[in-house]
Amino acid sequence: MLMQVTSKITNFIDDFPPLDPSWGPRFEEPMSAKIGKLTIAGRADLIIGRPRGDMRQTMMLVDLKTGALKDEHTNEAYYYALVATMRHGVPPWRSLVYSLASGEYTEPDITETVLLEACASLVHGVNAFVDTMTESRTAKLNPGSHCRWCPSSGVCAASTYKED
Repeated sequence: MLMQVTSKITNFIDDFPPLDPSWGPRFEEPMSAKIGKLTIAGRADLIIGRPRGDMRQTMMLVDLKTGALKDEHTNEAYYYALVATMRHGVPPWRSLVYSLASGEYTEPDITETVLLEACASLVHGVNAFVDTMTESRTAKLNPGSHCRWCPSSGVCAASTYKED
């Protein structure tokens, strides 16, 4: 385990420039925003920069992954950008998911189109949640790599993760 931790830290140090204190780096800082009675929240691994009252896009959000990038990681980066935009009133300059294993990252630029896509995805998810909670539709389990973090993975028939 020590070897794996050392490898990940070394990859981060090798891939990122030194973080100057004037950039205002923050690690694992929670963000949330209210939309009516709905609260959206996220916690990027690294936030660089601060929101500006003059509407300049100066923040960069980075979520670090130890493995390969997956398609859903782009949506994750866009969701973080949406939360930051709703919270601060100005979109971040960039939001990305970075793979420490490969050095690759998702499309970082945040545009109006990206934020509208993130909104549409959020609305779809909220509608699906409401439909499931009101029993308008049956819940469907979608197995994947996230199963390894689920406390029910050992007993869930749909889980793709089984402990040895």
